[in-house]
Amino acid sequence: MKLVIDYLLESAFILGLLVAFYHLFLRKEAMFWFNRAYLLLSISMAALVPVLHFSFRFSSRESEELMLLTLDTVNVYASQSKAGLIAGLLMVPQVDWLYGLGAFILLIRLLWGLVKVGGLFRIRTANVFQGVKVIDLPGRFAPFSFFNVIFMNQSGYSDKDLDQVLTHERAHVQLKHSLDVILVELFLIIQWFNPFAWLLRHQLKELHEFQADRCVLDKGTFIGHYKALLLKQVTGAQLLPVNSFNQSLTTKRFKMMNLNKINPFCKVKSYLAMFLLAGLVMLFSCETSTPENEVVNDNPELSKLKCDSKETGEGILADVMPEYPGGIPALQQFIQNHVQYPAEAKAKEQAGKVFVKFWVGISGQVKNAEVVRSSGYKLLDHEAIRVVNSLPAWQPGLKNGEPVEVDFTIPINFELQ
Repeated sequence: MKLVIDYLLESAFILGLLVAFYHLFLRKEAMFWFNRAYLLLSISMAALVPVLHFSFRFSSRESEELMLLTLDTVNVYASQSKAGLIAGLLMVPQVDWLYGLGAFILLIRLLWGLVKVGGLFRIRTANVFQGVKVIDLPGRFAPFSFFNVIFMNQSGYSDKDLDQVLTHERAHVQLKHSLDVILVELFLIIQWFNPFAWLLRHQLKELHEFQADRCVLDKGTFIGHYKALLLKQVTGAQLLPVNSFNQSLTTKRFKMMNLNKINPFCKVKSYLAMFLLAGLVMLFSCETSTPENEVVNDNPELSKLKCDSKETGEGILADVMPEYPGGIPALQQFIQNHVQYPAEAKAKEQAGKVFVKFWVGISGQVKNAEVVRSSGYKLLDHEAIRVVNSLPAWQPGLKNGEPVEVDFTIPINFELQ
């Protein structure tokens, strides 16, 4: 559950930054295509970036070989707010059930909406408007579209009004807005606890209306008449997930109709948005290593170091590798929980990655921990050795049914933030 919470927190943080930027700088601009792409990228990045990891190495060939033969890096921070938050959430009774319940409710909500809309497809009273199927339904409700079908009560409109409403809904169909809506609803199932996810949902649906309105006005429709038509609409029961004709009917929607030109400053905002997107990828998914902080010990056995490769100290292959209680995630969690970032190192703003080699003995005990690559700072190296030496016993490795000693190397990355 710790890994799930860690993923959800990173995803929520990324989405929060991106949505906040949109809300402050982009939502009032008429660059609808860019804004839509930005919001869809925000969803994709929030979902994928926390599980992506790229590595950029700038070091010697020997150093590269060492890195390829290590366990996954454990990141520890001078400020452990994130780790503390995760630990606090894990202490909440049934936190997994609470999260699962919220996700399940939203999943059922989405499926029920799809079933209700799907049932309307069986109605045969339909015609075609400019290549799009239109189903005529009785009752008072706002016209809406779902993928390539428009649903509305045509008897409530004059011929001129009907043409404008159909043009609006046809724009939703042509622009494939229903795909966006389904994507957002699926993302909400994962991020239902995140207020920024709900804000993004509102912003994207509002943007859909801006785009559809612009398509109607580009057809030569008089803006005053079109606004009057919108004001006459009465909100009906909404079936999810759909694009509704009078959704987000606000004064802001009317203001966006009057924006015929894009502000020249928009180009600067778009560059800032792309810089933010790229920066978040680098921040959360990329790991760099440079020679200036990599002090490799003068160890003639360094090139023979084996990690997670099933080779023991005797040079034979282990049939069964040693196993930490709870697996590698539990090992990483133990180190994160027990590292005490040296106060002096904090004050001097010291940070870096230290590679620690250790042995798992025939009884499972951890022994002979040593630094095979220094962080460049003795305080951090000593703390890494201390924590590795305090690791609890492992399940020992076996060769031909007999316990054998196996060596591992683990990188511990000390970060100030």
